[in-house]
Amino acid sequence: MSVLRPGGWFVNSDHIASDDPTLQTDNVSALREWQEQAFSQTKADTWSTFWQQLAGAVGIENTEAFRGVEGIWEGSEEGLPECWHIEALEQAGFTGVQVCWRQWGDAIVAARKP
Repeated sequence: MSVLRPGGWFVNSDHIASDDPTLQTDNVSALREWQEQAFSQTKADTWSTFWQQLAGAVGIENTEAFRGVEGIWEGSEEGLPECWHIEALEQAGFTGVQVCWRQWGDAIVAARKP
């Protein structure tokens, strides 16, 4: 929090799960359906296909070898729940903590430094 001046805003755009498990399940299903349609229409690689092709290109038999590599597969695709983000920011002393935008399993959370 020390890098922000008083009155400054912290904004985080991330995978942020819904606090409602049913809604989160629906969000994940809708996102996967949308992604499958987009991949099919554009003929783009899926996330799994990308990692499989990368593994093949570097001579590794499976994608498990990439787990734990800096910056790869960190965290959860569904993210920590919204309440976790809000509580963490409030405990750090931020005010006006709010979810500004949400679509499927992604959200933007903002908070102001007093």
